[in-house]
Amino acid sequence: MWLLLVCFGSIGVEAFTTSSSLGLRASSASFAATGLPAGAVASRSTSWRNNKIRPRMGTEFEDENAKEKLKAMLNRQFGIGDTSRPDEWCKPTDVLQTGTVLLADPKAFTTRSHPKMLDKFGLAQPLPGSEQIPPDRAADLLPVVLLVGIDAGRTIGLMLNRRTGVLMGDLGNDFTSFMIQPLWLGGTQGENGITFIHTYPEVEGAQAISEEEGLYFSGNMESASKVVTDGPGSGFNFRFFAQITVWKAGELEAEVDRGLWRPVVASKMALLRVRDRKGPDVAKPMWADLSQMAGGEYLAAMEEFYRR
Repeated sequence: MWLLLVCFGSIGVEAFTTSSSLGLRASSASFAATGLPAGAVASRSTSWRNNKIRPRMGTEFEDENAKEKLKAMLNRQFGIGDTSRPDEWCKPTDVLQTGTVLLADPKAFTTRSHPKMLDKFGLAQPLPGSEQIPPDRAADLLPVVLLVGIDAGRTIGLMLNRRTGVLMGDLGNDFTSFMIQPLWLGGTQGENGITFIHTYPEVEGAQAISEEEGLYFSGNMESASKVVTDGPGSGFNFRFFAQITVWKAGELEAEVDRGLWRPVVASKMALLRVRDRKGPDVAKPMWADLSQMAGGEYLAAMEEFYRR
């Protein structure tokens, strides 16, 4: 069984696994600059119930079919039952721009040929074969990275599929509108506090990741909270991250040319849906799910990975 521990405060972040065959770690960079106090991971018993916070689903559920719509939405969010939808898609692309999603090529993370890649994405060792850990568990650790910013000096991305084990409600009153939302590990670099992606252009200061798809990066947190508490927003359409992933100019292009990443574009629902890895009806890992949607050589790479 994997164990991911994240501690905030002056000691930074440390993540690892109970398996002796593989270590999982995050950067030791301090979170002192994030604005999170030391020991900010409080007991969940003091979370949203004590503060009388109610998750808001949005005005789209305020009709006579509200109960069934809410049930269907939660099933999709947590990967339960038939989750297929026409608004969930993924397809290959050759373009590296904001909104592009990078699917890790398994060879970059299953051998020692690329030690910098392992270290950058928090893996102490290459992923072992299925004789040591189940393929789904290994696929969970293959990075899926959304590009959220590109300029002349660097490219910034957020890793979409690495949980910290912390809820936003554990971090204090600044996040009361998002108490039950998970905090994800966006990468092992940077000390830029909490960033987020969402589907609401109404959030002040939000930057468009993909205007066509309606996906946005960060913005003012107070404005984001108001979109949920006072407006049409749903907390399920936000995803929050600690730290980021950064490439220097030309670095990502070189990695793609070497075949270490498979770029795709995907719908916002395919990216934001929570894929529950527990319970009787377990969803596919995000890497496997998007690879299957993309088809072709992406699907072939996934099938080969699962046969290891």
